Amino acid sequence: MIERPAPWALALAAGAVVLGVGVGAILAYRAWRRREARRDRTRKVAAASLEHLRDVVLPDGADGWFHLDFLMLTPQSIVVLEVRDVVGRLYGGEQMPEWTVIGKDRRQTFENPTHRLYDRMAAVRGWVGEDVPVDGRIVFGGQPEFPKGRPPQVAALDELHLEFDVAPEFTETALVERLRAAWELLKTKATPSVTYR
Repeated sequence: MIERPAPWALALAAGAVVLGVGVGAILAYRAWRRREARRDRTRKVAAASLEHLRDVVLPDGADGWFHLDFLMLTPQSIVVLEVRDVVGRLYGGEQMPEWTVIGKDRRQTFENPTHRLYDRMAAVRGWVGEDVPVDGRIVFGGQPEFPKGRPPQVAALDELHLEFDVAPEFTETALVERLRAAWELLKTKATPSVTYR
């Protein structure tokens, strides 16, 4: 004869199943939100560029590699884009060694991202030459506030399309032809970054 489990055992098993389903749903929702945020970011970068590369590594010319969140071809320049997700009030400046973000319940400091950006811009410039304009921006997702003002080289993701105009009248110039030639070279040097996929 098969013995029936005790009611407390059934309740415990049902509770474990409900808990497992709940945790799974929360994790799936968070993963979905991260994917949607990446897609939204990519759409906004695409709207501000003629072409773009996402999550690539580029040789630095000294036996090393740099990861690039985005590399953009615009009618004005080739743009290196560093992406940071920050929520809260952000305090930082070009000459400060560390920047601080103050959120609802925590304070966090991180290394000044402009130094890293300038290194990546120099690596790109090393491949395309000094006669090709190379620019760079640090873009913060999460809409941080800048109570002391936005530091140089920092851009809002939602405003990129305003800063780098891809209107047709700007895409048929001699500079764009030079930029396109440099872009094709960069595409041969850049490889997908498996670390950041």
